[in-house]
Amino acid sequence: MFGISFKTIRYFFAVCLVCCCQHRATNLDELSSKESLMKSEPVFESYLALEYLNFARKLKNVKDFKNSEYFAQKGLDTFMRKDVIPENPLNFSTDNSQVKEMIFMQKRLEEINSIPSLRVNLPIQLAHLHYLFDCWISKESSAIFVSEDLAYCKTTFSKLMEEIENYYYQTKKDKTQKTEIIEAKFDRFKINFDIQSSNINDKETEQLLKVINHLKKFKGEYSIILVGNADDNKDNLLNQNLIRDRINTVKNYLLANGVIDYQISVNYDGEDLPDIVTSDSQNYKINRNVAIYILNQGKENASPYPLPLLQNLYLKKQINQGKEKRGLKN
Repeated sequence: MFGISFKTIRYFFAVCLVCCCQHRATNLDELSSKESLMKSEPVFESYLALEYLNFARKLKNVKDFKNSEYFAQKGLDTFMRKDVIPENPLNFSTDNSQVKEMIFMQKRLEEINSIPSLRVNLPIQLAHLHYLFDCWISKESSAIFVSEDLAYCKTTFSKLMEEIENYYYQTKKDKTQKTEIIEAKFDRFKINFDIQSSNINDKETEQLLKVINHLKKFKGEYSIILVGNADDNKDNLLNQNLIRDRINTVKNYLLANGVIDYQISVNYDGEDLPDIVTSDSQNYKINRNVAIYILNQGKENASPYPLPLLQNLYLKKQINQGKEKRGLKN
């Protein structure tokens, strides 16, 4: 009465086998089963696993099953505390024009990831940053990503990277109060020289007289910084000696005309920002000079004023004057 034929049993067995195969647990299924546990652990690894879970689901929705499973596996590895590294752009079919930028950003991300304090203090942000990079790399390698929430990965990654880096650099700053550097008030004169010469010609003697007359206007203390340039941009002994001789020539002239020695400081290394940068000796003649910076802050404040800042102020002034001559607003 309840007998079942062998053929029927075989049929049901085949159906069950097909159903089991169709419902075989995937990486995404396994990762999804751990979602509640991941949400209960407020640590970097769990947050990153959740990022990969959401990403794998998005990939599945756009029918990219291969990458969905791949990133779900990364989520499982992360949850199991295995080392998970950012994706290598060279492993994806990435546009060659973007590979250089991607590799640069990959190095920045690896550097940030290696800072233990960030995993403790910014676990959510760091996990999101890690996901955004992988999202960017995989997105750019395939035309399948048409969803808007996937298209912003690159832009958001760059912004978040900058924010996290700024946060870290701020925490590393010395918290002790520093002396404020007041912007210097100064005048700049330039004494030019003939090629391979440290002698002052008649024209530049007139320029030095202008410097002396300018100094006579000061009622209080002043300071002078002398900075020399050579005939070309080669850093050799001949150039260094030439710079030294030219500075000493100008310094001796100032001393002979009433300037006190302690009021003068010198820089024998040459300017970091010459007036014209060129390897052509003819064009480089404008660089054959000694710059005289006269600061009216008084010797105590002016002497230690950083030369690069002083040069930067001068260059800004020159740029502004150039704009004014062309009728442009600063």
